[in-house]
Amino acid sequence: MNMNKRDIIDKYIKGTLSGEDFKSFEKELLSDPQLAEEVKLQREIDEALKEKDVMELHAQLNGIFENIKEEITNKEAVPKAIEIKTRPKYIFNIKWQYAAAAGVAAFVGISGIFYITMRPAQNDRLYVQYFKPYDAPSIVRSGTAISEDNYQRAMNEYNSGNYKQAFEMLDKLSADDPTDMSVLFFKGISAMELNKLEDALTLFKKIISNKSSLYTESAEWYQALCLLKKNNKTEAVILFGKIAFGNSYYKNEAKKILEKIS
Repeated sequence: MNMNKRDIIDKYIKGTLSGEDFKSFEKELLSDPQLAEEVKLQREIDEALKEKDVMELHAQLNGIFENIKEEITNKEAVPKAIEIKTRPKYIFNIKWQYAAAAGVAAFVGISGIFYITMRPAQNDRLYVQYFKPYDAPSIVRSGTAISEDNYQRAMNEYNSGNYKQAFEMLDKLSADDPTDMSVLFFKGISAMELNKLEDALTLFKKIISNKSSLYTESAEWYQALCLLKKNNKTEAVILFGKIAFGNSYYKNEAKKILEKIS
C-alpha cells in the first residue's frame, strides 16, 4: 500500500478505499485484531458524536492531551517504572468535526509510541466519587419458580451489600442462562464491588453487544468507570466522551469527569 495507515483507516471508514488497497486492507483486518479494534472504535465514535456539540468536547480532550504532553516533555518527571508503550499500533486520522476522536488521536499517538503518567491516585478518587451500585429492580420477572426464587435471593444479597454471595449466586444463574442480561449486569456490578474489574468488563461488553438490552446504557457507564479504575485513561476518556455527547442518562456525570481529568 502506498498510503500510510492513517489515510487507509480514514478512507476505509468513509467508504472511499477501493481496488487493491481495499482488498489488502480487508485481508489485514481479518488477521490483525488490534487494527480491527481501532477501526471499530473510530466508527463508534464517529456515529455517536458527529451530530453533537463536538468542539466543546474537543477542547476538553485536547486540554487533557496538552497536560500529559507537558509531563512527557519533562522526561525527568517521568519515572522509568511507569514509562509504558501503548497498545494501539495505529493512530486515528479524524478531522476536527470528529472532535472527541481527534482529541484522543493526539492523546494516543506520538510516532506510534508514547509515554503516559496515569495519575492513579486521581483516577481512584474519581472512581470512588462517581461509582454507586445500581439499584436492584423490585419487579417480578417471568421464568420458572425455581430460577426466579434464586434470582430474588441473589438480589437480596446484592441489596444487603453481600456482594461476594451475590456474585457467586449470579454466577450460577448466568451459567444456566448466559443470555439473561439482568443477571449479567448485576453480576458485573458485584464484580466491581469485589475489585474483579476484568470480570466486570467482560460482562459489560456482553451486555453492550446486545443492543436491545435495557442495561446497555448503564453498562457503558460502568465500563468507563472500570477503565478509569484500571488506569486505562485512553479508553476511559473515549468512552466518557461518547457518553457525554450522547443521550445517555449519565451524560452530565461523564462531562464532569472529563472536566476533572483535564
